[in-house]
Amino acid sequence: YAQKLYQHIQSDVSTHKANHTVKVLKLVWNEALRSGKAKSNPFSLLKLPKLPDREVLWPDEHITGMIKFCDESGRPSMGTMIVMCYEFCQRPVDVRTMKWSNIDGRTGVSNFIQQKTNKQMSIKVTNAVQKRLHLHSKRNSDDYIFHYEDTGRPFSGDRCNKVFRKLADSYG
Repeated sequence: YAQKLYQHIQSDVSTHKANHTVKVLKLVWNEALRSGKAKSNPFSLLKLPKLPDREVLWPDEHITGMIKFCDESGRPSMGTMIVMCYEFCQRPVDVRTMKWSNIDGRTGVSNFIQQKTNKQMSIKVTNAVQKRLHLHSKRNSDDYIFHYEDTGRPFSGDRCNKVFRKLADSYG
């Protein structure tokens, strides 16, 4: 059954998701073993294939070109989000939802809780991020750093994806 589940996820979704699912199920079953609710872990017998190394899809010159294109297109918020994702090595959702209160002005450290892992992160604000943050003003209505230029409201996940995709497609 464990092998069939792996093969199903691998063929219908991806090898990466299949490997991840098996790793999580191994942990769950190990917990069941420790608590005496299971006698064996069927997922411990599966041998997972080595995944290929991740590819860098955007070389540095494309990233800097995209940031410049965002600025020239009147979307500096998107350019700054790209810089922060790159410099902080964080997912777009964690950067998009950043607030000014997440950045300690005295120490220059960004403190936030990662959405996916729920872990506390403390990352030094780099010079590149510091230069970009000056493009954005603090607002009294909310504490978000990023606002959609057309409405002045914080980016929703959907709006952020649409704006990024349109800019990326236009940039080529």
